[in-house]
Amino acid sequence: MPAPHTPNADLEQSLFRANLKETRLRHRAFLAFLLPAVLGAAWLVYSLIVVTHWEAESRAVAEKEAELGKREAEWKQAVAAADARRDTAEGSVAGALEKQHAAEERAEDIEQRLVKVGEEVGALGTLLHEISSPKLKASKLGASEPVETHLTDIRKTLGGTLGRIELEIDKGLPAPEQKSRVFVMITDEAQRNAAKALTPSLEEAGFDVAGILKSTIKRGDTTEVRYFREPADRDEATRLQEVVQKETGQTDTKIARTVDPDHASGSRKFQVWLGKPAPVATGR
Repeated sequence: MPAPHTPNADLEQSLFRANLKETRLRHRAFLAFLLPAVLGAAWLVYSLIVVTHWEAESRAVAEKEAELGKREAEWKQAVAAADARRDTAEGSVAGALEKQHAAEERAEDIEQRLVKVGEEVGALGTLLHEISSPKLKASKLGASEPVETHLTDIRKTLGGTLGRIELEIDKGLPAPEQKSRVFVMITDEAQRNAAKALTPSLEEAGFDVAGILKSTIKRGDTTEVRYFREPADRDEATRLQEVVQKETGQTDTKIARTVDPDHASGSRKFQVWLGKPAPVATGR
């Protein structure tokens, strides 16, 4: 049989239900408060991690920028130093070029002077030949031996000195300007025109024609090239022989080594003795 309802029982049940409802409300209120707090805490943690990461990235970027700035400053200094060195080098090069130009001008002037002196020395060589004339005249006089000996000594001394001078001049000249000296010898005035006609060809071949000399020595009719140093001048004498043969048309031109009457042992000297009758230049 059901228990009878009493006012206290109803009250207790009402209180129990009220307490139960209050407890549920408290749980809901706690949950309503706790969830946002948890989410907020999670958000704060996440934000802290992100901010920390970005701060680290910012510091890294700042450090890189500082390093790049330092490198840029170093590069600028290096570029400035390189520009300064370049300017210095350009100044040095300009100075060196100016000195080189001045040196080349001086060398060219010296070379021209040496060539001119060489030509003058070559002209003096003709005087050696002229000494033979008074020597020949002295030989026709009585008691002429001392005079002849004296003239011979003068010719040897002068010839040796001129030869040494020519040798030193050649040492100071470039190879193209070191020309061998040629004297064209004639025994008859009728040969002078042929000698003059031969001169341009000899000069074109690289020889320096010092002069046309007339000799009183009688000789044969064959044209002859004479050289004085064996074997130093043999090859050049052969080349000179070829030029003379080509320009005079005398294929029987001889080549001969003999003693230099001027004793100019240091110089490259040759003689071309034109034969008789006078050869006619064929031209080009």
